[in-house]
Amino acid sequence: VRRIGWPVPHSYAELLAERCTTAAREAHTSARRATLAYGRGPLPAGLSVNRRGLPYDSSYSVLDIRDASGGRIGSIAGVGIHPVALGITCTEVSGDWISTYREQATLATGAPAVLLQGALGDVNPRRDPHTDPDVGGNWETARVLGTEVADCVGDLLTTCSPIPASAAALPVRILSARAGLPVPA
Repeated sequence: VRRIGWPVPHSYAELLAERCTTAAREAHTSARRATLAYGRGPLPAGLSVNRRGLPYDSSYSVLDIRDASGGRIGSIAGVGIHPVALGITCTEVSGDWISTYREQATLATGAPAVLLQGALGDVNPRRDPHTDPDVGGNWETARVLGTEVADCVGDLLTTCSPIPASAAALPVRILSARAGLPVPA
């Protein structure tokens, strides 16, 4: 399978299925009651740009997840900046600025940090790697951006508003699926 541009190891599908199954079982085993708090705010000016020069809403959001004693279980942030800080000349497989974000946010909060990116439009890091590339990629740009986003998320986590327990509307469901089927199946 070469659909994504590089050879995929023969046993990759089995490894992926096994790791996903293990992660789902561990999540089920460690599940516990939690409280949620939500926050939304503007990203600092200049942190990102629309690469086509169009206006956009530079906001982001966070979900703070805590246990019954108030200890943080984790956080989920929604930040819409393409992971292209390394630029077009970087040919290495990497997490770009997102790797630094996860490391720094996890260190700052003491709990796992997840980043959801959703629809990104044409939003790039402030230093557009498409028009100003560095040979081999700019690793410092990626590191700085990841750290700055983690700092923003940490600040917003301190101002989150609790989500009432009555807002919980999702029932618990367990679905069985055969491994190897495409997602829509």
